[in-house]
Amino acid sequence: MADYWKSLPKKYCDFCKCWITDNKASRDFHERGFRHQANVRRRVHDIQKNTSIQERERQKYQNEMLKIEAAALKSFKANDVSRDSSLTSEFATTKSIASQIIRPSTERPESKVITTNRFGEDFDNVESQTLANGKRRALETIAKSFEKKSKWLEAKTSDGESYYWNKETMETRKDPPKSGFLSILEQEQFKMAAQQAGPSTKDDNNDDDVRPGVYRIDPYGGWRTVDKYDTSKMVDLQLPGQNVAQIVADIEQTKQEEERESRIGKRPAFEFEERTVESLDTKKLKQSTTNDKTINIGFKQRKQRPLHRQNIRNRTNLDN
Repeated sequence: MADYWKSLPKKYCDFCKCWITDNKASRDFHERGFRHQANVRRRVHDIQKNTSIQERERQKYQNEMLKIEAAALKSFKANDVSRDSSLTSEFATTKSIASQIIRPSTERPESKVITTNRFGEDFDNVESQTLANGKRRALETIAKSFEKKSKWLEAKTSDGESYYWNKETMETRKDPPKSGFLSILEQEQFKMAAQQAGPSTKDDNNDDDVRPGVYRIDPYGGWRTVDKYDTSKMVDLQLPGQNVAQIVADIEQTKQEEERESRIGKRPAFEFEERTVESLDTKKLKQSTTNDKTINIGFKQRKQRPLHRQNIRNRTNLDN
């Protein structure tokens, strides 16, 4: 029987790009290593980064689509409504547009196959909610632009010159405002649309106008007037009069005088001894009188050493 050599099984690590022995001990040792863990963290970071980039691109695409839809809606209201006045019933006023935006849809979605991820989230539901929110924001911006535009109205003078006036501030100007204005033709179209809409539109407008007020609490409290009391109307208690100011002044003066006297009285009395010197003669200075006492007085004379022996060191040991 011939002998043959069989190699050990190998395993390829996709994170580290290397081969390791395919057994439990080698795999555990490699996965616990610092290099393998760093490569795993790097790979997870790259996946998260790519996912966020894809999400941003998808959001950008959705925003572009919403811009296209908003531009199409704007052109529809600018061109098609002017051609066919019957289409203005859908866009009677800016408030009706806003009410259509805010009013939730009561239609039920059609039943379809539900696809969920491993966390139980519905992909289609998330996408539909995102698109609905985007459309809602786009329509809100359109409604706000219409509200700004509807503030300025075009009118004509008796001479036929056009001017513009603000219905809120009643301001008039000759130049057209940058925020936009409603021309005379558009104003007539809106009036016709409001008449065609009938009472339903009025009810909607009334519902939009009537909003519950918000009660706000002032944290600092409200202003309150200070009442000044009339002293003339106060009851006279007929108390005896007292000159309190004079009494206090007298007490302070007496305290200051006592302190001054105490400081003067506490000064120590110094006593000096007197000595009488009749002459500078040493014989006579030996005895002197001091307060009827005889005291010997004398001066100590310093012994002068020869100059040549002042700096000579004396020998301490006589034997050497």
